[in-house]
Amino acid sequence: MVQIKGINVPVVTPFKNNEINEDGFRTIINYLIENKVHGIIPCGSTGETINLRMDERKKVAEIAIDEASGRISVIVGTGDSSTDRAIELTEHAADIGADAVLLVTPFYFKPSQEAIYEYFSAIVSTIDIPILLYMVPKFTGGVEIDPQTVVRLQEYSNIIGIKMSITDIRKISTMINIASNESFNVFAGSGSAIFATLMLGGIGAVPATGNIATRMIADIYGSFVQNDFEKARELQLKILPLDNFLTGPNGHGIPAIKVGMDMLDLDLQAGIPRSPLLPITDKVKNELGNILHSIGLIENQ
Repeated sequence: MVQIKGINVPVVTPFKNNEINEDGFRTIINYLIENKVHGIIPCGSTGETINLRMDERKKVAEIAIDEASGRISVIVGTGDSSTDRAIELTEHAADIGADAVLLVTPFYFKPSQEAIYEYFSAIVSTIDIPILLYMVPKFTGGVEIDPQTVVRLQEYSNIIGIKMSITDIRKISTMINIASNESFNVFAGSGSAIFATLMLGGIGAVPATGNIATRMIADIYGSFVQNDFEKARELQLKILPLDNFLTGPNGHGIPAIKVGMDMLDLDLQAGIPRSPLLPITDKVKNELGNILHSIGLIENQ
């Protein structure tokens, strides 16, 4: 079974005239590969998956796997509020050669821990592909996976880890303490928690900020595994203002991530977000530019 580790970026989905910009998407994937990421996650939250049709989700996954062409891991986001749709998407990901899938907890209707267990069990028992669980309470009405539920799910050998999109170190450390083992690992889901999660025993991260500060974030992990903890710590602190601006409690999210990518002046063609998300204001864009300049990602606005 493939081992997923390191920095796996939940890649944006670029649009042009409200349709998927395939050329732009391939350019972004190559940019991420060139900047030393270990994997990409198409159709994650950052990929605006909630605003993609089923056929578009499948198309995005197909493009990502084709362009990556085995150079890095491709972990396809296949979770859905519907168990049947999640199964369909997971089967498709397995059929087209995904290395793993990322399954978010059910959302909209707030599920119990038993409902969460049954949801994942229904999918895992149907398809043989490595699976990362995904906990992102800010997008799922506060839904969290209890560590004991994760332990129950470990009866399925193809569940290999969990992405925890929180910054609560107590909860991250509790999950690692109770559920982490040789075949199940914890990944930071926040760019602000990479160093802390690694220090506690996690083996990687899935940071949305990696779409912009790609090499910097890859170097946090690279420095850590080379035992240069001071450099890893310094890089973690360096990206904090950007990560907070993008994904913090009052963060500007995907619209700002896309503008930030365009501000790198690398012709990444991230484009604008799809409705109902709106582009950021000029004021927010100026604030973002100041942050990118302050951490050395752009020379000027």
